Amino acid sequence: MKDLLERIGMTKEKQGATALALAMTVIVLALVIIMGWVLSMPFFINPIPSLPAIKFNAALCALLLGMALGMMANRVRTMNAERIDVGMPLIVMLVILLMLPSMLAMMFNTQTGFEQFFLQLLAEKGATTAAGRVPFAAAATFVMTALFFFLMFLRPGTEKYAKPFGALLAIAGIAAIIGYAVNMPALHYQLNETDYGMSIYTAIMFVMIGTGLALLQKPGPEFVAQ
Repeated sequence: MKDLLERIGMTKEKQGATALALAMTVIVLALVIIMGWVLSMPFFINPIPSLPAIKFNAALCALLLGMALGMMANRVRTMNAERIDVGMPLIVMLVILLMLPSMLAMMFNTQTGFEQFFLQLLAEKGATTAAGRVPFAAAATFVMTALFFFLMFLRPGTEKYAKPFGALLAIAGIAAIIGYAVNMPALHYQLNETDYGMSIYTAIMFVMIGTGLALLQKPGPEFVAQ
């Protein structure tokens, strides 16, 4: 893949710039969804009413992961091996705090006070039974992606693992999109009648975040600390 990118003129700087553009796209899309929730604009939450809507807390997590990708992409784009934004631990912590209650609720088939908070804060607009509960597959993917970003924060140079992880993340999103297109619930990770699987918006943003991760390069000796 590296040779292919080089043959088509995708230098490390260009790959970083492309990853940054994908990060900005995720951030804008997540903000639009959040605005849709806050202003009660269903079209921005779920343009196809027959499909599950993205949850407010899932949109928040997508926004945070878009910011994390932007931080790492800017590090590659500026050729700065030492540049790591100190906001990364906060982003990871917030994603875990937002997603862990949904995962525990699914695992133990119960409701949590955190879910009730979102239920009271925002009117239910999605197809899933629990208004504040993010589907298990999406919640677990958010957490794993956040932890991977944290690994890159702790150990500069682990971008060498970004390509396989990003590819898997993008494939997971593509599988969910195909699942909706061909009406195969298993592909968009529908577990049961109360877990309708990954929303189409979540799948699209996972594809963009995964592609952005796959474009990140391991810092080499040509990187200069600034």
